[in-house]
Amino acid sequence: MKVFLMYRNKNFNNKISFPWNSTDLINDFGLNNIFNAMALGDKFLFDIAMKTILNYEYDVDTVLYRQAVLKDCINNESTVRNIYSIISDSIDLAKKRYFWYNNTSMELIIDESIDVLNIFIDTMNKLRDIAGQSDKFNSNGFQSLFSIIKNEFTDEYLKIIKKHLDNLLFKNGVFISTALGTGNEGINYMLHIDGKKYGLHDIVFNKHYTYILPERDIAGAEEIGNIKKRGILRTSDVMKEATKNVMNFFESLKTELGFYIGSLNLYDKFKEKNYSICFPGIENKLSFSGLYDVSLSLVLNDKIITNDIHDNGDLYIITGTNSGGKSTFLRSLGEAWLMMQSGLFVGSNTFNADIRKGIFTHFKREEDNEINIGKFDEELKRMDDIIEHIKSNSVIFFNESFSATNAREGSEIAGGIINALIEKNIKIFIVTHMYELASKFLNDKNAVFLMAERKKDGGHTFRIIPGLPLKTSYGEDLYKKIFGESIENITENN
Repeated sequence: MKVFLMYRNKNFNNKISFPWNSTDLINDFGLNNIFNAMALGDKFLFDIAMKTILNYEYDVDTVLYRQAVLKDCINNESTVRNIYSIISDSIDLAKKRYFWYNNTSMELIIDESIDVLNIFIDTMNKLRDIAGQSDKFNSNGFQSLFSIIKNEFTDEYLKIIKKHLDNLLFKNGVFISTALGTGNEGINYMLHIDGKKYGLHDIVFNKHYTYILPERDIAGAEEIGNIKKRGILRTSDVMKEATKNVMNFFESLKTELGFYIGSLNLYDKFKEKNYSICFPGIENKLSFSGLYDVSLSLVLNDKIITNDIHDNGDLYIITGTNSGGKSTFLRSLGEAWLMMQSGLFVGSNTFNADIRKGIFTHFKREEDNEINIGKFDEELKRMDDIIEHIKSNSVIFFNESFSATNAREGSEIAGGIINALIEKNIKIFIVTHMYELASKFLNDKNAVFLMAERKKDGGHTFRIIPGLPLKTSYGEDLYKKIFGESIENITENN
């Protein structure tokens, strides 16, 4: 049975593996801060947040479908949290009786299956009461879920199930019919709900026969036990399978609701900090206003820095002074794309972008003593891994890539890679201090040039604004940062 909260026609796969570049995405975009904010210490919610965001969607319909469900969750937060609590509690209670899963005792399987199914019948009755509020929900996801709950699990249906479970307690004993086969061996064993109802006492010419087992007849007791097992074998198998199916439905519901509970936790965090969020629009251009680094904003209490872009292009080159906010800007974009393609809101006033087949990063790495190859070779190896996996219509974020060699060689290599990626319709964002690289694309009409804003006194606003690359590396700013005075003052004093 499908839940319909994450997809229109299938359930979310909780066993899904992580993409090959998950570690890079987590580290480069600071995603653990987002996962932690969604989980609030709950390992289950943390796992669902990771799996959903790192396995972002490529289908526009699915993204918009989830957005609609999440809007319902925000507008009905207490109800959705109540549903999740009911589901979680029932699963926890059922799992305490789930020890029979690999048990060979058919009687125990039936008894415990009855207990578990009764738990879920009570849960379904609670959900049916909540489903009466379906008019407050507008998304196809919740409407489909509530429709199943109201139409499939009616009062009459649940009463029939309850009656069958009561009959399986065998309060009047176990009634089994069989036929005689070769050598008078019993065949075609069949379990009956009520012996009297099926006339088992008068089955042969209105007569019945009774055999009383002697007290010390161990072999006879074992044979009667075997007859009982053969009679209830099919029933125990059916009960085991039915219980697994019901458990799977509720676990799928918990999983898919878990993503939205994590989203509500994140939403509440932003509301507490009075940060702007928006549901992104899916368009074939990039534009946004008030975009900020979500990961950073979750752990800092300082005023957040926001950025705007309304220039669409295939290649974005970001240059400017060190520590000017370029890497933060890159992270904010990567987070927004991942969150958007997961069906989440993003940290921005407005955000419009297209769906990308893949999201990749190639950030400068610090020295690693465990790496036996040179830093530049390590950069090339990571780039080679990306080339093996990247597809047309992806997006890639470069941060000071190929800076482990001299500027001329690094610019030549990076320039060739960028040209090849653009030919494959791959959108590129690159932070670089290499003027030789940036200047290669000055005449490219599809290139957008941005720079870290710098005050007249050399101070930083940490905002990214439109601006062409400059030859200067702002060495004077670095000198002032270290020695606390300008080069002009040193010249005058000498």
